[in-house]
Amino acid sequence: TARPPDPPSNVGVIAMTCHSLKVGWDPPKEHGSEIVGIRVECISLNPQNNHHVTVDVLPDCIMTEVT
Repeated sequence: TARPPDPPSNVGVIAMTCHSLKVGWDPPKEHGSEIVGIRVECISLNPQNNHHVTVDVLPDCIMTEVT
């Protein structure tokens, strides 16, 4: 029987500017379960400038830009 997939590992910021981040990761292990997508969520830690951005990417993606 299949197990749920692992989350992506080694998640980190590859590059950043004043207005965007490029986030990358190692692909998750599927364990026999199909991964249909990956959701990347970024939340600002600045209480004066509260932002929450969500980006959905394809399962074979290993990086994305968040603006």
